[in-house]
Amino acid sequence: ANVQAMAQSIGLDMIQLHGRETPSYCQTLSERWPLIKAFTITDPVRDLADVADYRPFIQVALMDMPKQADVDWLGWH
Repeated sequence: ANVQAMAQSIGLDMIQLHGRETPSYCQTLSERWPLIKAFTITDPVRDLADVADYRPFIQVALMDMPKQADVDWLGWH
């Protein structure tokens, strides 16, 4: 579904994204709505550096955990 059309038709005040949206797509949405963008962190150094590309266009960066089998690097058991 088209996120812009859906958000406009139901009158959303903010959009939360959990997919593989690009910074340029987020820029387009951010012209109309505040954004929350979720990022799955599997490689902290690389993934957190990638978040920087989105910062001008999002209000909140949500750090998601990978599926349980992939979290050994955190030491959270």
